Amino acid sequence: MTRVAVPLDENRGLDSKVSSRFARAPYFAILEVENGNVKLLDVVSNPHTNLPHGAGAAALQWLAGYGVRKVVTTMIGPRASEAARLLGIEVVKVQVSSLREVIELLKK
Repeated sequence: MTRVAVPLDENRGLDSKVSSRFARAPYFAILEVENGNVKLLDVVSNPHTNLPHGAGAAALQWLAGYGVRKVVTTMIGPRASEAARLLGIEVVKVQVSSLREVIELLKK
């Protein structure tokens, strides 16, 4: 089982738009993936959106507290990528627009 986080611009369930701003996304979907099955566990508000610096590293540390081992995003900055590497969190960049599309990709 792997916990996966996806940055979102809105909290509209599977139709939520994936955010292009990883660290400053208003929400993160927390998914659980096991043997091609994907379950939406929660959509949580990102408490780090207003940090002047280090929002990516702070968000990743916070997501690690949820047991997240992978993030799926359309874009992530170099410092956040390095923070993910140091935390042992895999970063997967994709070109999708909705949470539903991310889930379909994770099923494969």
